[in-house]
Amino acid sequence: MGEPVCLRIDAEGIAHLQLLDDDAGNLLSPAFVAAFGGALDQLQTDGHIRVCVLSGGSEVFCGGADRETLLRVCDGATSVSELQLPERLLDTPVPIIAAMEGHAVGGGLALAAACD
Repeated sequence: MGEPVCLRIDAEGIAHLQLLDDDAGNLLSPAFVAAFGGALDQLQTDGHIRVCVLSGGSEVFCGGADRETLLRVCDGATSVSELQLPERLLDTPVPIIAAMEGHAVGGGLALAAACD
């Protein structure tokens, strides 16, 4: 698998943040959270970006946390604060539009709800 997310910025300052792990349901795995967080870092610091469109797959926008991540949270091995992507979306200074075609479950629904 390649990167779980892709951030492209066009000449007009429109950012396109796409969730790319359709085969796995765009689950919030550690790799996904890290890549999504990196994209949010760029959205928060790049003054050229005017708006961001967040999209997932045609069947699943985002399926929430993966099983292993949920088990680590339950066991105390992972802090819920490490998974605060919706809060980071809310803190992003540019408007973010959720272009949802598929299902959003659990944390995936929280991602969509945190968009503008």
